Amino acid sequence: MSKLSLICVYNQKDTLEQCLLKGLKIQTITPEIILMDNTQNKYSSAVAALQAGANIATGDYFVFVHQDIEFLTPTIVEEIISFFDQGYKFIGSSGVKKFDPKMVSNVFTKTFDPKYPANSLTRRFTTPTLVETVDECLFGMDTETYKKIGLNLELCDNWHMYAVEACYHAKLLKTKVYALPLKLFHKSGGVISLSFIESLKKVCKYYHLLWVSAPCYHFFTFKPFMYALYYWWGQHYKLKKKGCNIEYKTEF
Repeated sequence: MSKLSLICVYNQKDTLEQCLLKGLKIQTITPEIILMDNTQNKYSSAVAALQAGANIATGDYFVFVHQDIEFLTPTIVEEIISFFDQGYKFIGSSGVKKFDPKMVSNVFTKTFDPKYPANSLTRRFTTPTLVETVDECLFGMDTETYKKIGLNLELCDNWHMYAVEACYHAKLLKTKVYALPLKLFHKSGGVISLSFIESLKKVCKYYHLLWVSAPCYHFFTFKPFMYALYYWWGQHYKLKKKGCNIEYKTEF
């Protein structure tokens, strides 16, 4: 039995094969791979699919990952297992510290061009870093922690904020959350959608948050501010993208 169960919900087979499965083929350790097929829209939310995957997982550690994540080095799975074995209970590949304006991450998004919006908002790091929340592109817990925290289907009934909600739940239980220095590539670009804002509002209301460290950004939970940020990000994204070489990709 593998120590690590890797759980992914996918809706594009080509993306899954070109990114996640491609990176898993080069790993020194093969995890238990659980793929939840949503090509026929079987699941209405990420949480519903990932919970179903966790229910059949047999590993000591659960890692939830997006279909468009590529593992760039052959020791990613080995590194994750090692960190869990050292006692880290809740981990992610990217995270936000409470008073740090930049996300800590070694994940490059869409392109390796540092001028790309999501990449320009990122601080690279070399050791596990204590964070408020992690991004859901890759995060995980040991099985005992998952049993206590889980994923909240009621608050996260679409495709957003489930990792953030789990982090705030972990905080209530005095469980520390760490971002790990994993070298990954995230094919999709980062945007703030209206459904993201709606999920954010639910989580903020439930946890009585005035200021939230969301997966990649910081939000003042005053509703007009959230929507203003949504519209600002849309324009910022379009303008910055024009100045980027989005075809550029290289090694670290």
